[in-house]
Amino acid sequence: CILLVQTIDAYTMFISDCATSINIDICFQVTQTIAFFHSCLNPVLYVFVGERFRRDLIKTLKNLGCISQAQWVSFTRREGSVKLSSMLLETTSGA
Repeated sequence: CILLVQTIDAYTMFISDCATSINIDICFQVTQTIAFFHSCLNPVLYVFVGERFRRDLIKTLKNLGCISQAQWVSFTRREGSVKLSSMLLETTSGA
């Protein structure tokens, strides 16, 4: 996003037409707003995509009765196999 903002900003130095300049100014404001919004939203997304959040959400849904025991078992098996795989990878890679 930042690269797009910088590119539009650099392009405005070569424009002499007033109508084009106004359109570029609007594009610059829109892309700058998107870039700032992305920067603010990014940390929030990392929280919701994190492993602990997913695990706690599934646990809460199970406690509320929103997911079945079979779905809970499937999730915990998947989580366990991912952890086991990462532990084996660390052990075999010598890390």
